[in-house]
Amino acid sequence: MNSRLMLPVIAATLLLLACTKNQPTEVVDAPVNAFADPQIRKIYEYQDRIEGKQLIPYLKSKEPAHRERAALAYASIRDTAFVPYLLQVAQTDETTEVRRAAVFALGQMRDSSVAADILATFHHELDYIGKSIALEALGKCADDKALEFLLSLELTDSILLVGKYAGIYRASLNKVYDARGFKQCREVLVDEEWTGADFYAIHTLFRNAKNPVARDSVDDFLATWVAINSSDAEIAHVADMWKDRITGVSTSIEGTQNGSSQYAFADMLRQKEFTPTDIDTLELLIRNESLAHIVRTTATEVYINQISKIPADRFIATITYCLHSGDMALQSLSANGIASILVQRPDFPYADSLDVIREIQGSLVMPEQMETYLDLGRLIAQIEDVEFKKPEFEYNHPIDWAHVQSIPADQQVRIQTSKGVIMIRLEVNDAPGSVSNFVKLIEQGFYNGKFFHRVVPNFVIQGGCPRGDGWGSLNWTQRSEFSNYLKYDRGAVGLASAGNDTEGVQFFITHIPTPHLDGRYSIFGYVVDGMDVVNDIRIGDTIEEITLVK
Repeated sequence: MNSRLMLPVIAATLLLLACTKNQPTEVVDAPVNAFADPQIRKIYEYQDRIEGKQLIPYLKSKEPAHRERAALAYASIRDTAFVPYLLQVAQTDETTEVRRAAVFALGQMRDSSVAADILATFHHELDYIGKSIALEALGKCADDKALEFLLSLELTDSILLVGKYAGIYRASLNKVYDARGFKQCREVLVDEEWTGADFYAIHTLFRNAKNPVARDSVDDFLATWVAINSSDAEIAHVADMWKDRITGVSTSIEGTQNGSSQYAFADMLRQKEFTPTDIDTLELLIRNESLAHIVRTTATEVYINQISKIPADRFIATITYCLHSGDMALQSLSANGIASILVQRPDFPYADSLDVIREIQGSLVMPEQMETYLDLGRLIAQIEDVEFKKPEFEYNHPIDWAHVQSIPADQQVRIQTSKGVIMIRLEVNDAPGSVSNFVKLIEQGFYNGKFFHRVVPNFVIQGGCPRGDGWGSLNWTQRSEFSNYLKYDRGAVGLASAGNDTEGVQFFITHIPTPHLDGRYSIFGYVVDGMDVVNDIRIGDTIEEITLVK
């Protein structure tokens, strides 16, 4: 091009640069989490509303991330009507992560009718991680034939070995087991290197330590294994939870309650050896409405356990009082107490008629008193000698997506307790409903001043109950969130519930890995600092304040 012709162009360019040099550059904020994508939000919304049919088109989306999310959504919905769609995705989708999600969701059905489909998917899959997920899924849905297949596998690949022993473990949780499985678990533990397969093998043996079928593989071996490996920090926390079952040596922490007067008194009630003359005291405590919930609830628990020492007419009078008390814990405990007694004494002369029990059930505030509603329902079904069917409860707490989108993917919270600080990272991308509700409660100051009302040594600490006794909630419930691969490792933070889709405000933190909780209780975070504080918490310790880390 002629140089004279270039001059106007150069001049114009310089002029443009001069005009824009001092102009501020527009900065576009990056999305803080996965739910900036409107399609991901829509998929999760259908999951939360249990609208499985609406998800079917997303299984064929052009976007692999949308297909994966849609497949995982069925892990929470857990409706076998959608198995054919998941099976097609698991066997034909071109993207490995999508096929993995589909077979994972198949396993979450936890229905033996799905086992053959999962087995077919295992044979069809070439990806080893996908095959491993299929083996664990097979265990979740195992029948005898599926277990036979797991036991027949002779594997050397470490990824597949994890899947096999995870499958054996999951099957044993559903009481599908075989002496050969326990023997294989024992054999895999002989190797010196600690692997993922070892993790599931040792959990299988410990959980079945008193199982007669497992006895030949368990008794002497586990006692020796624990003694040899208990000095290994990676293994010790796995063994601690079950060690007392094998060796008779208790691993319980010294004292499970602190000096808080109401919790100390409740603990005294649990520990006391009661005589018939102490029954008057228990009845006075149960009927004293001015006492803390934890005291009345504990007194009722202890009272029901003392039935052999209480005259029938007095017992019936107190249980009848509990049913009519309007206190949900006392109502539930009395209903469960009557149910247990009727198993051994069908002619037990409980005072109230079925109509009265139904009337009490109908007077409950829902969904806040859902747990008591279910307990009374089970009692009614038992008296009528019919199978109890959990009712479908109204969807009552939609996810606030505007709030979810404001939460960073790496959001942390600081829990100031009376024993020190616990730092938690929230998993908003995997559990948006749980995280959003938890953050809102933090912003409202809801947890400040609440107690840790439950401590099970080498298992969990639990807190956040508005009543302080484990029976409290607010007048809403949220959906369970299982559409993810989160595991109950050491320091996992989960939500307490009375069954699927009944989660509320109470949360717990695990002392050790607890794989039997996987896919059964929503996980929404992990401890990133302060596990020493978690291990030091006792019943009655205080949640002084929970704050968001900015």
